[in-house]
Amino acid sequence: MTPINFSDIHTNFAPIVKREYILKKHPGTSYVGQCPLKLRNGQMSDWVADIFYNPNPNKALGHGHYFAIYFRDGHMYITGANHVESLRFTGTVDDNGNIVFPMFQHDFRYFNNSTCFCDGSHWTENSDGTFSMNHCRWGFPVTPPPCKNIRIIDGKFYWCNFFWEDDETN
Repeated sequence: MTPINFSDIHTNFAPIVKREYILKKHPGTSYVGQCPLKLRNGQMSDWVADIFYNPNPNKALGHGHYFAIYFRDGHMYITGANHVESLRFTGTVDDNGNIVFPMFQHDFRYFNNSTCFCDGSHWTENSDGTFSMNHCRWGFPVTPPPCKNIRIIDGKFYWCNFFWEDDETN
């Protein structure tokens, strides 16, 4: 697997979480990025939350490595987000070197001077308990840029082999 360095290209669908405050309040914690949340009904949200990684959670209190902060109806919420390591994204690199990938259903993004686009579809739970975006749409003028799979491992995004069963060795 190859680590990915992202530009700050995340969505602006909710008020921006003050990342510096969270990172100062929780030493050792790192900002991961924005991802959908796994809802109580087992489905993935159609919006994103800011995800943070804590390498040393207080397991006695039931904390996991990941937590999410998001806003709804003017209130800030925090919730567990350990599901993010089970998410499988598909992305590409645009002409400016930015990683482009949809994060939730109908997350529509133009890139390469608006000549290309990606549009997220619904998430599907796989037999191994992971979640993949089903039928992600891509639009390109002639030749599509190469698409790769993306995972989150230990608080970082990684490019992975196209076939999930091989990703542990690549």
